[in-house]
Amino acid sequence: MSSDSPRLKYDFGASPGSTYARAAGLLAEEPPGRVVDLGAGVGALAHAVATHGHGYIGVDADSDNVATMLDRGIDAVQLDLMAVDVVDRVVELVAPTSTSPIAGVAMLDVIEHLPDPKRSVSVVTQIIDRIAELQEGRHPLFVVSIPNVAHSDLGVKLVTGRWDVTAT
Repeated sequence: MSSDSPRLKYDFGASPGSTYARAAGLLAEEPPGRVVDLGAGVGALAHAVATHGHGYIGVDADSDNVATMLDRGIDAVQLDLMAVDVVDRVVELVAPTSTSPIAGVAMLDVIEHLPDPKRSVSVVTQIIDRIAELQEGRHPLFVVSIPNVAHSDLGVKLVTGRWDVTAT
């Protein structure tokens, strides 16, 4: 956790091998544009995609997270992904242009926190399709991650009867 943001639960960096670094690597293959990060937390992906020439827009429901991104100079908006008008709102907020297209949409370690994952996938699909329409058929790359409780380090702990509960 960052010392400048003690109130934040998910303040991680994009260390080598992390979900954020891997996502940025996938997005590096896309032509320059902006990355829309749904459920951005405090924008850990922002600096990682910037190294590959991409702009960034963090979207998060938590006002503390959005305030932290803005304090750090990261473009961010507060928006609940479960809101009724979320598709229209996101598309309006990110409006791709010929000089600043949307290269990618990320949703990293978010879907497991949402109350209706099926609806969440539908919402993201609609957002990507609407962006593609505005970009004359150019679909942004969608990068999603879901934590793997069966990962080897956790698997070993589970087999030995350990489940270490942490704050995140």
